Amino acid sequence: MPISPRERLASLKALLEQDPNDAFVHYGVADAYYKLEELEKCVEHVAIYLKLADDEGAVYRIWGHALLRLGRMEESRQAFEKGVQAAERHNHPGMAEEYRDTIEQEFE
Repeated sequence: MPISPRERLASLKALLEQDPNDAFVHYGVADAYYKLEELEKCVEHVAIYLKLADDEGAVYRIWGHALLRLGRMEESRQAFEKGVQAAERHNHPGMAEEYRDTIEQEFE
């Protein structure tokens, strides 16, 4: 039987207690909160993750969409713009294009 989103979150939070500076676990926690629609907590963990790691671009998807759904439009746009920069820096042109499309559709 597959693990529920709440069970996954509980497991990840237990890992964070062991190592609060584990960037990958913060990414997982942010993703779990996003899927559970606990968007403020998602945004909090993305911020921690980005202080600990140089993301290649993927985290900016959940960060931008979480902020968008929270109505924090300017922050959302900035997240997607940073995602374009990260994706380009790490040679992920498809991801950069996805974020440009989102910016165009949502903010222009």
